[in-house]
Amino acid sequence: MNRELFKPSLIPCIAIILGAVSIMAPIDAEGSEIHVKPGISLSEEYNDNVLLTTTNKNDDYITGIAPSLSASYMAPNWYWDVAYNYYYRYFANKTLEDDSTYSLDLTSKNRIITDIFFLDVKEQYSRVSLDVMRDYTQESNYVNQTDRNLITINPYFALKPVSRMTVTTGYVYMETWYKDALAIDRKDHIGYADVKQDISPRSAVIAGVRHTLDITNTGNYSQDDLFLGQYYEYADNSTVTVKAGYSWFDFESTGRTTQVFWDANITQRYPSITVVFE
Repeated sequence: MNRELFKPSLIPCIAIILGAVSIMAPIDAEGSEIHVKPGISLSEEYNDNVLLTTTNKNDDYITGIAPSLSASYMAPNWYWDVAYNYYYRYFANKTLEDDSTYSLDLTSKNRIITDIFFLDVKEQYSRVSLDVMRDYTQESNYVNQTDRNLITINPYFALKPVSRMTVTTGYVYMETWYKDALAIDRKDHIGYADVKQDISPRSAVIAGVRHTLDITNTGNYSQDDLFLGQYYEYADNSTVTVKAGYSWFDFESTGRTTQVFWDANITQRYPSITVVFE
């Protein structure tokens, strides 16, 4: 497969199509809202070590221009939000060839059957670090990095078999593509079911099961997770969630293994900020 002809070439088309839909959408539709926000930023930077080398450092003056466009549409049964940014950098001393890339963040939420059947779609295109142990995007705009496209498609059902119980079951398809041929593309197929049983207006018992099939060109594996936990809202929109569970792994190359896992999350919301501890 030609990596250059893969799905990222469709991203600008998606943005254009959604933009056209927003223009054609009826403004006076019940509860619908449309927001469009263009922007542009200019920058000038001096960098005394463009290539992040320990010796023979190269300095340069870097001119940047970044036009952007964000748009959103909200209706009773459909919501989408898209943000597109184009980045161009000019190197005065030609330490590097002129650099250009773009990022896109697309979210679409659809209520296929009101309060029962939903479809969430996300696409994220951005430049990421090639090193999983060191985030080079915090140190440079180009060294040890590649473009990544991540697509997530999630149809799911939210059911209430009894008044104080919610059962959510669905399927997640995730596809990760990297522009650099040395990076590992992957596909994930995830089936899940979560149960939330309210025990008071502010607390609930939660449980779930999840099956994941991970496919890469270096080897596949499957994972099964089972967990039980509790959720508590100690203040308005501020919560504590604790979960513990067990995972079963089946690796194509090395066989099976298991492990215990736990997860704790505290979310404190203030009028202007949200603080999360995990």
